[in-house]
Amino acid sequence: LVSMGGVALPERVVLYILCFLPRIPCVLLVSSVSSYFRKLCEASVLWEDLDLSWNTISPDPICHKITDEILQRLLTRNYRTSLLRVDLSGCKFVCDWTLLNLSKHSYNVRSLSLKCFADVGPQISDAGLVELARRLPKVEDVSLFWCHRITNISIATLSSHSPNLTSLDLSGCFELTDLSIISLAEAQCGPHLRHLKLKACESLSSEAVLALSRRCTSLQSLDMGGCSRVKGDALAALMSQCFDLRELDISQCHQVLDIHMRAMAPYFTRMTRLSVAYSRNLSDDGIKDMVRFCNQLEVADLRGLRRMTDDSLLKLSQVARNLSSLDVRGCQSLSHQILGKLAVQLVKCRFTTSYVN
Repeated sequence: LVSMGGVALPERVVLYILCFLPRIPCVLLVSSVSSYFRKLCEASVLWEDLDLSWNTISPDPICHKITDEILQRLLTRNYRTSLLRVDLSGCKFVCDWTLLNLSKHSYNVRSLSLKCFADVGPQISDAGLVELARRLPKVEDVSLFWCHRITNISIATLSSHSPNLTSLDLSGCFELTDLSIISLAEAQCGPHLRHLKLKACESLSSEAVLALSRRCTSLQSLDMGGCSRVKGDALAALMSQCFDLRELDISQCHQVLDIHMRAMAPYFTRMTRLSVAYSRNLSDDGIKDMVRFCNQLEVADLRGLRRMTDDSLLKLSQVARNLSSLDVRGCQSLSHQILGKLAVQLVKCRFTTSYVN
């Protein structure tokens, strides 16, 4: 028995303490201490999380020591079918064979993260992801951030086999086309989707956004940053249907014009986070139409709006009383006077600016 200060600790208390330790390698090391701990460490509650993500702070992260063979043994002996959350972000050993092994234990998985950090991370393609997607009937949250080798077939398979999907990150998956988003919207999970990130998916056009507006009306956050083929009228149609939309990123959407901003403006009353950075075709008139309705705005990214004037920025500071972050770097038409004035007024706001003459 485990004791503390001469008092024996109940087994459930020891188990609760073990839940705070990293499963790999700490719990594995504890299990080798004695037969008591070996039996205790076999509890399914300890093996619900598979977290091998790349810890950039650690000088020697565990993901650099794991191989496919080691992971397969862990899945077979420890995790079995108790897996609920899988995080393999930044794990460069992960390949299609890894996903194939994982698919045999993924029936109860609720959260899956396969993020890549720059060029470091899972080297996966449709071959492995399709096999895994077919065995994720209960998954709710999936991140494929910068997995640039995946195509439409992976997303179509995931959409059709995951009816409970509510959050999906496809940022940097630039091989995807409108067909992948249309299949996502038309799937059973479409009406339940709440969070969708499509940043830098350059092949997407207005057809994808219109498909989302028809079916994905429960969206709360949408990131379309860098989708330069998307037109403003499609975004206006989306906002008119998604009444719960609170966070929107349309940075570098160069086909959003003043007339589109005027059509979208009334729907900005519910926005808490908004980014229109580097939208080069927006003039000061379109920005003025936008800021008039941003009374709930907390985070605003207005970088690179070269034609935004002092009047627009001053109006925003007067309307958005809850601002906690404001970024106006690269807004060359702003004067020193207005920047200095707002720096004093917005005491509780993280105000980021740079002046280019």
